[in-house]
Amino acid sequence: MSFTRNIPRGASNGQIQIGSKFQTSDGTTPTANDSPFTYTTATSTIVVPTNAFEIILAPSSDLRVSESSDVSTYDLIESGTKESLGVAGLTDSKLYIKGDTAGGTLYFRFTMF
Repeated sequence: MSFTRNIPRGASNGQIQIGSKFQTSDGTTPTANDSPFTYTTATSTIVVPTNAFEIILAPSSDLRVSESSDVSTYDLIESGTKESLGVAGLTDSKLYIKGDTAGGTLYFRFTMF
């Protein structure tokens, strides 16, 4: 059974696939990180599952998200908001997160191909 549907793209009539399945645990083995996930101001790792192309993040406090393990460069997701990040083709299939000034709870889900 396929979890995608085809939608025409523009005048070229080419088609793109859109995911229709989501997952609320990451790809960490043997024990996955599940949503909701408790984070602190120390760096935590979220492993992107195979076939995921998007992660949607909703933190309870301001959250730094980075592709760099030292989180020296990051996107700041404000508390009480929800943000979508593309994760298809991520270099090492990992996202690094940490609380900006405090810990909190992260609700997340991956959209899958």
